[in-house]
Order: sequence, then C-alpha cells, then structure tokens
Amino acid sequence: MAMKKTKTPTFTHKVEVRRPVDGGFKDESLTVRFLALPVDRLEAFNLFTTEGTTNYLQTIVVGWGDDYLGDDDKPIPFSNDERDELINDPPVRRALVETYAKALSGAKAGN
Repeated sequence: MAMKKTKTPTFTHKVEVRRPVDGGFKDESLTVRFLALPVDRLEAFNLFTTEGTTNYLQTIVVGWGDDYLGDDDKPIPFSNDERDELINDPPVRRALVETYAKALSGAKAGN
C-alpha cells in the first residue's frame, strides 16, 4: 500500500485503564483518537513534570469513541473541558501516555 502524506495524522486506539478498587483492580477501556505529532513537536514536552504531561495530553488527545460513558450510561461527547477532566484522572493519564507511546513505537498491546 502506498504511503500518503497527511498534515494532521490521527489514529484511534483502545486504551486499557487499570483502576484501583478496594483490595484489587478493575479493568476498564475506552477508544481514544490521538494526533500523531512529529518528533520535533514531541520533544517540546517535558513528561517529567505535571504541567508538561498535561500539555502533552491536551495536544495529543483529540477525540474518543462512544465507549466513554457518563453516570447515565450515555456516551460523553468530546470537548476540551471533558478531555481535561479525563486526563486529570491518574490511572487514565498513565494509560493514555503508555498507549500513545506504544502505538508510535509499533509495540503490540500487552508488550
């Protein structure tokens, strides 16, 4: 298949979230649409700081699927405010960073 140049390449991946619960963990997942940043833009983010990681996630998370549900079991529409609330959740935050890195490196899920 021929490669086609795209100004704003995006991709969708399933993000596996392992949430701590009393005495163990609960596995959840959601489908997230990511913006594939070029290397020179990735280098601008300091993932060793909270602010740098937040800015990174605000840039790369550009949407999600109908499997991100509210308390009423209805899909939550994408918005910047909802995105910011989602990336403030520590287990989700970790899972988003890991999923994006694995996707760009070509690693298969579970590796």
